[in-house]
Amino acid sequence: SEEDYQKAREYYQQARDLNPRNIDVLLSLEGLMEKTGRIADALRYIEEILDLDDENLTALYKKRDIFEKQEKWDDLVLAQKTILKNEHTEKDKIRERQNLVGYKYEYGRYSLENGDLEKAKKAFRTVLRLEKDLIPANLGLAEVLLQEGEAEEAINLLEKAYEQTSSMIVL
Repeated sequence: SEEDYQKAREYYQQARDLNPRNIDVLLSLEGLMEKTGRIADALRYIEEILDLDDENLTALYKKRDIFEKQEKWDDLVLAQKTILKNEHTEKDKIRERQNLVGYKYEYGRYSLENGDLEKAKKAFRTVLRLEKDLIPANLGLAEVLLQEGEAEEAINLLEKAYEQTSSMIVL
């Protein structure tokens, strides 16, 4: 709290030497690494925690947040699926399922922007399987189809989306 990160690291390391399997100490070290910009080390501590407890939601959330900041969408989607699998309440599962849909969509956009049309198409189709009325995913898939030279298929997709949603954006 005094921002003396070197001293904090020394104390956390002493605590870790006394009890190397203490998840609270590992979480503290992970947080310290994030604060000091040592993201690779932060991820290493998260992996240590998950080796001890592969269902630790705190560690999984931290891992997801790091991947989101780094725009590592492949890794992020895998982490999100693990979070979804390990959530306990139905309310939390619904929230995390929505997050998964959003991350899949972002993965599709990222892939499209980087010219990886196959990954983008797969991501948008997955999103539409989960949320058939999600307008941005319909538009993203149509964009992929246009770039692949499938204008008629893109038009059919957009017409179907308009019939389902009456969205002016699609129109």
